[in-house]
Order: sequence, then C-alpha cells, then structure tokens
Amino acid sequence: MKTKPLVLVVCTGNVCRSPVAEYLFRAELPDLPIEFASAGTDAMPDQEIDPKMAALLSRRGIDSSDFRSRWLTGAMPLSADLILTAASTHRATVTRISPPLLHRTLTLKQLARYAPEILTERPPSDFGSRIDWIVRSLPRARSRSIRDGSDSIEDPIGKSQRTYESVFTEVERAVMAISELLRTR
Repeated sequence: MKTKPLVLVVCTGNVCRSPVAEYLFRAELPDLPIEFASAGTDAMPDQEIDPKMAALLSRRGIDSSDFRSRWLTGAMPLSADLILTAASTHRATVTRISPPLLHRTLTLKQLARYAPEILTERPPSDFGSRIDWIVRSLPRARSRSIRDGSDSIEDPIGKSQRTYESVFTEVERAVMAISELLRTR
C-alpha cells in the first residue's frame, strides 16, 4: 500500500533532465511526505547520471552518485499521482501508454507556468490532498496562463557545456516554481 504521493519525472534517457529534476525536488522538499522518482522513455537501465549533470548538481551540494536510470514501463506511470515530463514528446508517450493519465501529466515547464495561477487559490490543509488540488486546478490555470515559448526542455546529450548549463537552469527554475506549489501552506 502506497503511503506517500509519488511524482514521476520523465525524459528520454533518464540520465540528464529527469534525474536532475528528481534530485532537485528531493533537495528542495526534504521534509514533505512525498516521493520523487524518474524514468526514461528510451532509457538503458542502470546507467549513472550524465557526468556533466552530476557536476552541476554537485555545485548545489547534491550528491547523485547513487542514481541509476530506469526505463519507463507501462505500469510505472499508473502508480504516479503526478507525472512531469521534460518535453511534450514525453508527455505524448506517457498518455499513449495510458490515456487516462492525460489529466495528471504535464511538462515541467507547463506546471511551472501554471503554478502562480494555481497559488491564487487556497491549498488544502491536508497535504495528502495537495496533488489532487493541483490536478483539479489545472483547467482554470491553463485557461488563464499565457504560453510564452516551448513547453519542452532541450535534450543536452552530445551538446556543449553551455547547453548543459542552460538545460540545468531551465529544469531548476521549473522545479523551484513547482516546489513552491507543493510546499505552500
């Protein structure tokens, strides 16, 4: 029996964007009764986090040496209360695996954009209802939010150090906005 809500973060190889988000969430919200995990739509299982991303996490004081990649299986998203993806293509993959997950699957950038609008409403005092409150608030937040660019975060694999840093910053910004949504009392 699941005791804590689960937020699953999904990218392609599960060695860059999704593990960075997973570890940043854990660092930002260590005392909340919530679990964070990640997986990749095309991951090779049991791979370490990309060394460039590990170094960027390390600069923030986050040790990711215990990380091992996981392949997104058909059953995995079903156990998640909220699914956050690095790109719109990952969101499409998750919802293709299980169409009923559409209402609780968003890109990191989407939920980060919706967060300020969701926060205009009072969150439930019971943390166990927090993710349900977020999901119920999405239609209203979506209708009031202005999209200002892509909802996807670029895959940095094979690209420059500057790209890795830019991707890390994008993930970090999204995680900070979503963390505020989860943390709010």
